[in-house]
Amino acid sequence: MKIPVWLSAVLFAACVQSCTRERASEQQCHAILDRIVEIELEEMGFRDPALAARHKSDLNARYERTLRGCVGHAISERAMACVATARTTEELSHKCLH
Repeated sequence: MKIPVWLSAVLFAACVQSCTRERASEQQCHAILDRIVEIELEEMGFRDPALAARHKSDLNARYERTLRGCVGHAISERAMACVATARTTEELSHKCLH
């Protein structure tokens, strides 16, 4: 799977886009990455849960530094709800995280 070049920017934008005082937890940052991976796999036609789990694990390890940078930045509940229901990476990055 080709790693999206914009992944770091999306994760960072997710964490700083909001005016709210709620801070992103490690769990929320992982949820954003997991959703991006799920959408990417669906867009590429992969439906195998084992493959998805392996890719999530690989990407979590690869983007550990980015995920650590995400933790503690402001994020709204609305943005997290949008991430959970986004159907495309474009929707996730342009609608949910900006």
